[in-house]
Amino acid sequence: MSHSKKLINSELSSKCCRHRCAQVLLRHCDRELSIASATEMPAVPSAARLFKSLPPHRRPHGTDIAAVAGWTVAGLATAIWLVQPFDWIKKTFFEKQQPEESNN
Repeated sequence: MSHSKKLINSELSSKCCRHRCAQVLLRHCDRELSIASATEMPAVPSAARLFKSLPPHRRPHGTDIAAVAGWTVAGLATAIWLVQPFDWIKKTFFEKQQPEESNN
């Protein structure tokens, strides 16, 4: 039991009987939480768990991720500009191909 729950329970037990309802409600909520947590599916490991082994100053921050995304976009734009595959894209995806006729 957590420290705050112990504190609440000790305060409630020392009060008069009208606070007894609050104590019963607290027990009921604890019981429902334990049932709900037992029936839930296991949580998917978050990305934060992947970096727990790194020291805090080495963990990636939001600005690091934004910088990576920006450089990725710049790299892809440069690659498309260098290769310029626009004719291939048009032929492959937008033009209908003529069915081949057999000469039998």
